[in-house]
Amino acid sequence: MFIEGMQAVPAFFNHISLGSDALQGASHLFSVDWHGLAQLKTNTDLFGQVASAWNNFVRTGQAWALLIGLIMGYFIKSFTTF
Repeated sequence: MFIEGMQAVPAFFNHISLGSDALQGASHLFSVDWHGLAQLKTNTDLFGQVASAWNNFVRTGQAWALLIGLIMGYFIKSFTTF
């Protein structure tokens, strides 16, 4: 039932009529293959993905770069404000 509702979305965009030929001509840009999207299997382990991203963030040194950037930005802001 959800997929049938989602199939109505491109049909809505294909039948938009606002009196503009440009918008009607661009309606093909809004068409999406919802069948392929519905059958897409993805990794649903959200906590595992967050942990992996955090480990990569720390391992590549981006955490240190963020910390140094925040400290330097704070000092620059404090020196340039009156």
